[in-house]
Amino acid sequence: MNIENISTSGPVNTNSSRQQATKVKQQVKLQQKKVKVAHPDLHETKRILDEFTTGTRFSYSVNEKIDSFVVKIIDKDTDKVVKEIPSRELQNVHENLREAIGIFIDKMA
Repeated sequence: MNIENISTSGPVNTNSSRQQATKVKQQVKLQQKKVKVAHPDLHETKRILDEFTTGTRFSYSVNEKIDSFVVKIIDKDTDKVVKEIPSRELQNVHENLREAIGIFIDKMA
């Protein structure tokens, strides 16, 4: 066997492989942190918001017609809604659009 005829692509750079592995590990850790943030504890969030607000309270609900989370800011003294997010008008528009889309799809079928 003639060793002189064996060609090589050059020395193997292990530092490059280690650096790539380190970068991949860092990206995986970042993705894991993002997943944890994506699911906040709503009860804890409500408690924190309530601590920072004085004179108002928050009411949380789900509007099942539009499948959306609704937040109401209510004045503690008068018990009146100061702000609703999304607004009642926007919720109504959303409901009407869903209904219109449903009618349109029924007519196409």
